[in-house]
Amino acid sequence: VAERLAAFEPLRCLSIYEFSEATRQLSLVARARPGHPSDGTITRTRCPPDAAAAFELWCAQPALLPRAVLVSQLPAIALRLESDAPDTLYGSLRSPHGIIGAFALEPRRGSHFDEATRTLLARLRDPFSTALENNHRLRTLGEQAKHAEQEKEGLLAKLGR
Repeated sequence: VAERLAAFEPLRCLSIYEFSEATRQLSLVARARPGHPSDGTITRTRCPPDAAAAFELWCAQPALLPRAVLVSQLPAIALRLESDAPDTLYGSLRSPHGIIGAFALEPRRGSHFDEATRTLLARLRDPFSTALENNHRLRTLGEQAKHAEQEKEGLLAKLGR
């Protein structure tokens, strides 16, 4: 997606975050820089209760916010999202099944997103929310498959095979 966006807009980096309400953990699940392969690394940050509550409230709103607004209105969230470029735009994500997160769109250095581009980028909230939920499901299935394989190996060892 980042490659296609960069062909039309001054995009330097696209980041997708998932928030776990149960563990109050914010995870960077995807980062794409046009022209650079993604390394697939997931980074996790634990949020204190006030930041977690602010994040959950923010995710209920479909706003696309510039960094300065996010920092002034929701500093607890801004501290945990990794981009500090002043023209970065942040959007909240909420899937139909309750998976919440955020996306960050960082423009190339010296560039910014004009109003028409911001309107277009705001429309990415629903597709990104769906992609976040799909990613969550795939990771969950992978974890379940790994657990089932470990259980199977344990049972085979008990049977002496």
